[in-house]
Amino acid sequence: MNKSKLLLICIYFLGLTSFLIFLLVNTPPFMHWLNDRNAGYGDLYSLCKVKNFNEKLPPRFNISELPKNDADIYLIGDSFSGIARDFKHLPIQLGEKTGKKVDAIIASDVDIRFFYPQNYPRLIHSSRTRRKIVIIECVERQILTYYQNFTNYKPEEFVSTPYAKISELANKINIHLFSQAGAFYQFFFLNSPGFSSVTEFWNTFKFNRFGTIAKETPVYSKNPPFIFYFEDTKKDLVKSFYANHSDSVIKKTAENIAHIGKILHENFNAELIFIPVPNKYTIYHKFVNNDSYDQFLPKLQTALELRGVVVVDLYHPFVNSNELLYYPTDTHWNRRGIQIAVEQTKKTLDRISINQN
Repeated sequence: MNKSKLLLICIYFLGLTSFLIFLLVNTPPFMHWLNDRNAGYGDLYSLCKVKNFNEKLPPRFNISELPKNDADIYLIGDSFSGIARDFKHLPIQLGEKTGKKVDAIIASDVDIRFFYPQNYPRLIHSSRTRRKIVIIECVERQILTYYQNFTNYKPEEFVSTPYAKISELANKINIHLFSQAGAFYQFFFLNSPGFSSVTEFWNTFKFNRFGTIAKETPVYSKNPPFIFYFEDTKKDLVKSFYANHSDSVIKKTAENIAHIGKILHENFNAELIFIPVPNKYTIYHKFVNNDSYDQFLPKLQTALELRGVVVVDLYHPFVNSNELLYYPTDTHWNRRGIQIAVEQTKKTLDRISINQN
């Protein structure tokens, strides 16, 4: 076999392999399977693949179907509402605790539209005569991204019209092929069978020998083993613990959230409850440094309450707890963390009911 033929075979092989990888990365069922397969050790471990942080967690499962017809409570939340392990999901627990019908809409972190509930078809078509509660659960790192600037999305962007379908398709293409493509391929190579073990061996060697770790998890504690997401820790990000949470920024953000509450009250006979979930780093950065917190969440809560928005305070019970409320190798809360969230939300709902009676 001459060199040119061998080179041609290698080119064909690399081309076919690259094409197969491209198909797999852009096949949602496969990526969902891969994600579920590796979720047993935490989403942050899946990003760094360092054996020092390889802690087996309870199995993860996504939210099951909930009632969608004229609910008492509409909960719009992120992955803190939509993912569970050895506990039931937040909206399911709220329904059981309150005896109310809860309709949950779990929104994608990359699609800001879904955190503006006033345009949801199920809410739009619900009864106006019966009072409703709309709960927005939002993790701390996304609050400024979603609400520092108010965006008045149109209802047709949420319903099954040709416009909505084209818009949704364009958004998915942009995410998979452009804006988030690198993250998808990185996750594939880090977690696919055949690549995962080799990657873990190499990353663990580099970590123990040179102290290097993935840029997605740059801050960590060895004792206790704890890793943190870069969006919480990188100083030049608006999502970060170190972001500029000036009085003017907090005021503008509070005004925009309050404006959503006003729309819900005037147009849908609904009251807004806002649940800001503290970042894991906000609660546990003490494991790695003594940096002071600028009290963003307490200040935002005060600003919102001054504007008539009901807020569920999770920051104070979380920061004052002696129990571990988040998984060390995952961004999300554990069984005790969500238990406190449910208890605090139930107290808030009871208080609203008493005040209105």
